[in-house]
Amino acid sequence: MKSFTFAFIILAAGATAVPSSPEKQTLPDLQGRTDERVVTGIIERMIKELIQEIRNKGLDPFRQEAFYYEFELPDIDLIAFEAIVGDLLMEGLSNIRINHVSYSVFSSRLRLDLSLPLIFGRIDKSRASIRVFNSRIGGKLSGSVAVEEIRLNIDARLHISIISGASIRSLNVDFSIRDIESAVKFIVFGTDLSNQVNYFLSEIIPRILKENRAEINKILEEIIKEIAKKVLL
Repeated sequence: MKSFTFAFIILAAGATAVPSSPEKQTLPDLQGRTDERVVTGIIERMIKELIQEIRNKGLDPFRQEAFYYEFELPDIDLIAFEAIVGDLLMEGLSNIRINHVSYSVFSSRLRLDLSLPLIFGRIDKSRASIRVFNSRIGGKLSGSVAVEEIRLNIDARLHISIISGASIRSLNVDFSIRDIESAVKFIVFGTDLSNQVNYFLSEIIPRILKENRAEINKILEEIIKEIAKKVLL
C-alpha cells in the first residue's frame, strides 16, 4: 500500500511537471520544482520518523547502569565466570543530518546525502574473570570511543508504476568515516594492551574501511534495497 501511494504521488508530480504547450516550456517550471519538493518532503519525513523511533526505543542516548553477572556450572566445581560491568553510555545515533536531498520527476533520480556527526560510547571501570579448576584469568576494561562524521551518499534511479508501485532500478552508495578516536584502557592476563587496542580502533579499522570501500558500498547497496522493499510494501 505504501508503495502504491508513493508511486501515485511521484507519477502525479511528474504529470503536473510536464508543460502542456511549447509556450509554457519557456517559462520557469515552478510547478515541477514544487512537485519535486513534495517528493523530497516525503523522504525527509521518513528520516525524521526514523530519528524519533530510535529515540522512543531508548537507543539515543542509550544508558545502562552498572551490573554484576556470574555463572557457574551446577553441581560441578569446574568453571565459574563473573563480571562487573560499569555504567554504559552511547549517544549520537539519532542525530541524522540531511545534508542534501533532491528528486527529479523527469529522470526519476533520487540523491540523498546523510551524515552522523558523532557517535560516542563510554564504559566505566569494568572487570571480568573466569576460573577453570584452580586457575583464574581476568581482565579490566574502561574508556571511550568516538566515531566522527559517518557519511552516506545515495544516488538512486527509481522505477515508478501505479500497478507495481515504486522500486529501485539502480543504486550507487558511498559510505565513509572521517575518523575514530579511541581512549580505551584494556588489561588482560595482567598485561596492559591499551595501546594496541587504541591503535587497532583508531588506525587499523579506518584503514580497512578505506581499502575495502568498494566492497562495503556493494554490501550496503544490497542492504538498502532490501530495506526499501520492506518500507515500500
